[in-house]
Amino acid sequence: MKIPPDYKITSEILRLISKVNANLMYLSSLTIPKELKQKIQRISLLKSSLFSARIEGNTATLETFSKNESEQEKNKEVFNILKTNNFLEKTVKNNFTISKKFIYNLHSMVITGELSKTKNFRNEMGAIFNEAGIAVYLSPPPTQISDLINQLIEYINSNVEKFPLVCALVSHLIFEKIHPFVDGNGRVGRLLIFSILKARGYGESYLIPFEK
Repeated sequence: MKIPPDYKITSEILRLISKVNANLMYLSSLTIPKELKQKIQRISLLKSSLFSARIEGNTATLETFSKNESEQEKNKEVFNILKTNNFLEKTVKNNFTISKKFIYNLHSMVITGELSKTKNFRNEMGAIFNEAGIAVYLSPPPTQISDLINQLIEYINSNVEKFPLVCALVSHLIFEKIHPFVDGNGRVGRLLIFSILKARGYGESYLIPFEK
């Protein structure tokens, strides 16, 4: 697996990046009362968590989701993602350095809701299956995972890719192809997108849930 993979920044990609940046500049220019901004961010965090859980097969919606953690065990997955989002909001600042320990913490939070529970990657072969149960992708063997993640981290923290959006999305693609954990790779990979964007200065991104 080549990290980063070969790709080309086309004129269409540049157009879309410019459009996103223009919208972000517009949002940043608005004078939003602090309480209203916090409310919007809380709702967006919840929506983001629900979207991420839905991709994993969870059917909870904003209308059906219970905010009482002890009331419905089925919402645990959403609560864990929400906790992880809050952890990122407090932890990741401009120029934050992504590390292997940080990736472990993302995984630990989405799976258990607590930090420092994950300390290793998978030690068995992994695969991605379609709805019929057929393996459509075989991930790298366990012996290669640590080195591949190190290469990914080096790419993320370098200036090889100057466009934060491209870096975040390419990194997400690489992470999912490595598939370093037995479970939770999709959730961690989507949180990694936000982490990279926030570390690269896209601090207002949670005014809008990007999964939508």
